[in-house]
Amino acid sequence: MPNSVFKTIFPKDEKLKNYIAYYYFHSSESPDFEQSFWFYPNYKYAITVYKNSRIVTTQTSSNVSPLTEDYAPYILFSPNIFEKIKVSITGPFSKIGIVFHPLGVNHFFQKPVNHYLEKALPYQLTFMGSLFDKTIKTVFDTDSIEEKGAALDAYFSNHYYGFKDIALLQAVQFILENVDTASASSIADHLGINRRTLLRYFKKHLLCSVKDFIQVVRFRKAVDYYMNEDNQVSLTEAAYQAAYYDQAHFNKHFLVKAEEKPSSLFKNITRFGDKGTYWKIDKNK
Repeated sequence: MPNSVFKTIFPKDEKLKNYIAYYYFHSSESPDFEQSFWFYPNYKYAITVYKNSRIVTTQTSSNVSPLTEDYAPYILFSPNIFEKIKVSITGPFSKIGIVFHPLGVNHFFQKPVNHYLEKALPYQLTFMGSLFDKTIKTVFDTDSIEEKGAALDAYFSNHYYGFKDIALLQAVQFILENVDTASASSIADHLGINRRTLLRYFKKHLLCSVKDFIQVVRFRKAVDYYMNEDNQVSLTEAAYQAAYYDQAHFNKHFLVKAEEKPSSLFKNITRFGDKGTYWKIDKNK
């Protein structure tokens, strides 16, 4: 089966580095290309853009196929907190990924996320405007990864709106630094705000509860720790680093988030690029 090309790059703009984790570019020119993979819950939300592709989405899947004529780019927002999603791609394709730090994407939206969608599901963005489309065309038309990154940097630098709910920024940072002890009550006490107010912030801007966010942070910390180590670590160590109570808790939580135990998932997921993208290839395709 023909291979695809996957490249990643960090933003060069120092301000954007606070909000955008990295860009990736994934493509194949082969009409015989066919691949399916699963990506897993993540607290880093992403925008993906496809060139001349037909996209059919459900709650747990996306099917991508080529279009024969030039069409406007298909822009997909993926706030994937709850479950794995299967992506199936056939034929030639070209895809841009913009992966944001927690709450990073919110700095580039003029309205709260729940204004655009009610649930954390893949959602087609139709409000990005002609300047974004022009930027995306530039990115698709150049082969230079540096030029691709520079074009995206320029767009996001000029479309930074800021984010005013400081308490939520502090709550998310508290969870990232204290996932072992974080709870809605402990965060509310730490920030000196009402627990219901805190939950309302999470639902408004992240489309999930405080508990949901803590759970996905713990899940991804385990995945990142296990996959990022130069020397393979034990499952026990990965569980400890992600603040799971014991091996039973570790297994149970992975069955909820990934529908398989850590031992099976870690054996079968593949690293794409070098910036933290891990997908599980469907080997039956």
